[in-house]
Amino acid sequence: MFKQSARRGPAEERKKSPINPTILILIWMVIGLALAGRGAWNVNQAAGNSGWSLTHGEILSSDVVEQPSHEVGVGSTYLAEVQYRYHVEDTGYLGDRVAIGYYSSGSYSEAWQLAERYRQGSRVDVWFDPDDPEQAVLQRGADSNSWLELSVGAGILLLGAVLLYFRLKGKE
Repeated sequence: MFKQSARRGPAEERKKSPINPTILILIWMVIGLALAGRGAWNVNQAAGNSGWSLTHGEILSSDVVEQPSHEVGVGSTYLAEVQYRYHVEDTGYLGDRVAIGYYSSGSYSEAWQLAERYRQGSRVDVWFDPDDPEQAVLQRGADSNSWLELSVGAGILLLGAVLLYFRLKGKE
């Protein structure tokens, strides 16, 4: 009275994935390309600010702000929010960019150290674009986040390309 099931071969035992792995690899590569592109754009922008002019400014406020992370498994990120005032010729400006590519930090202590570096009331060097003085930063050059985005994005893209190569080669 027991029903005997038909025996299946190894090829039949493998379950088909509802999503094509090639599509997943391509999505992975698009994410890598976007991340590398954003990092490269910031590094390129920062390279352009090497010709910016110097003026002096004053820190109006400096604080660490907690932000919820959009990454899975990461609770919060921390941002050193710094606002400063500076003058170019006879015009006053307000700025809030520390460096090109600076978004946030994974640790509170890193953000706090940056906020402490730019304490309220302190005098600072401000680098501004002579063609557009509203564009200003406290630190010239690319922030380490920009280089990290570029490197990680390029790594993801390269890994995706290798996986795609072997996936397509295996279908021959």
